[in-house]
Amino acid sequence: WYNESIELIAQHRAQMCIKNIMFFGTWQRPTLLLLPVMFFLFNILPQVESHAIQLSPFFFVPHKNCYKYSNMDFMDTHAKLQQTADGSSSTDDSIAHSNNNNNHSSVQTIDNNHHNPQQQEPLTMTDALTFLSTICGALKNIKRTGWVRMGVPLPESDADHMHRCAMCALLVTSQPPDPRDDYSGANEAFHPAKINGSKLLKMALTHDLCESIAGDITPFCDAGAVASKYEKEKAAMEQIRQVVGDPLGKELFELWKEYEELSSPEALYCKDIDKFEMVMQAFEYEKAHLISKKDLPCGMDEKTGDSAAFKTLVITEPMRTFYITTSKKMRSPLFQRLDTELRKTREEMLSQRGWEVLPEEQ
Repeated sequence: WYNESIELIAQHRAQMCIKNIMFFGTWQRPTLLLLPVMFFLFNILPQVESHAIQLSPFFFVPHKNCYKYSNMDFMDTHAKLQQTADGSSSTDDSIAHSNNNNNHSSVQTIDNNHHNPQQQEPLTMTDALTFLSTICGALKNIKRTGWVRMGVPLPESDADHMHRCAMCALLVTSQPPDPRDDYSGANEAFHPAKINGSKLLKMALTHDLCESIAGDITPFCDAGAVASKYEKEKAAMEQIRQVVGDPLGKELFELWKEYEELSSPEALYCKDIDKFEMVMQAFEYEKAHLISKKDLPCGMDEKTGDSAAFKTLVITEPMRTFYITTSKKMRSPLFQRLDTELRKTREEMLSQRGWEVLPEEQ
């Protein structure tokens, strides 16, 4: 309420200033001599302690520790973040030690609070709204690249994918271990009792958060995009950390880094979950949209299907690449078993529709 009161008072002063200039400017030009005084009142005086808001009559700029956006709507902010992520390069694993002296940038750089954590300010509502709307909201609109490439009707979004990934994560530690899963020997590290369920759930729910800025880059994208994937996603997570602020921003960045480096059992589980959820979604698309081989239009087969209008309604070939690239890639006993069960179910479904499963898909 204190910040809002100061801002309302300052805005009122600015509006009265402008009205006075417009009214008296033509009749009493000496009034313009008061402009330097007004500049002092609106730009210097309001900067009181850490709660002051830096304000001028014509442009609103947040205090350097607020991490807010200035004079930009959410779509412009997202575009600015995208541009920054594409053109930026990182020289450190943590952006908390970076410096940015441009007070008018759209994303304020996080101050180094490690030496004096008492000075760190809490996350503001503006930051939270930007994070939820611009970043998290973008994930609901980004269609997964693989499904778009395959021409799937109504392809899922990144948010759809991560929601079910979170449901998969709950299965790991919220249920007793299944007796069919062998956790002995090398698999002991995957035993649910040894897994941090909270960390795994957070990781599964946020592992593709970077794609809100970097986009969904798959191995089938152009070589340049694939080669720069890690750096683009890292830069995106650094920008997200700037928007959110620590400690949440730091946690999100470290969860993403741990996942990318597969440096913990939770990260290995999350990678299994990511692959398994994709395979499950591929099976569901095939089940819903894959046409029986005998029903293919005359002259169209798995190799030569080219009717664009027809393919907007159905899938004219099995989605083999998703199964080939994930075959025998699961590490944890739980998702090894679930993956095997799913592939057997798919094989039965394809057989009923006249399709065969290739050896490399099994």
